[in-house]
Amino acid sequence: MMSITAERIKSLRKQKKLTQNELAEIINASRMAIANYETDRNTPSFAMLSLIADALDTNVPYLQGESNQPMRVTTLDAFFSNSKLPDDIKNLFNSTATENKKVKHTSPVDIKNILFDEHVTPYFDDFVIYDDDKKIISALIIAYLENRD
Repeated sequence: MMSITAERIKSLRKQKKLTQNELAEIINASRMAIANYETDRNTPSFAMLSLIADALDTNVPYLQGESNQPMRVTTLDAFFSNSKLPDDIKNLFNSTATENKKVKHTSPVDIKNILFDEHVTPYFDDFVIYDDDKKIISALIIAYLENRD
């Protein structure tokens, strides 16, 4: 029996009408590597799984069977409708009555520089923040800051 990862890679590749060779070219791997992932002869590294997920327009948790949501979340509405956030937190995000709290720092740091630095793998409470997560976090921060009073 094939692993869920192998099954999902193969299934999504076929849904996108890609050959093993085409997928391999997109992620800069060999056709044999893709064949081995799809038949459970080899398990892709996390880095490789991330590349495969990007190429197949999905996310790593879906490929690993940790999620049944194959599509990346691309809008804030979709994020909130699929999130496990409590309603009061969702409402806080949409609230325009939030106080504008400014904190003085001795050395300001642009969060965007940290978030999108290629040499840093950000994490939060032991959860790795993936490229798709970075885009969502950035969009959340921008939307929040633009909508606060």
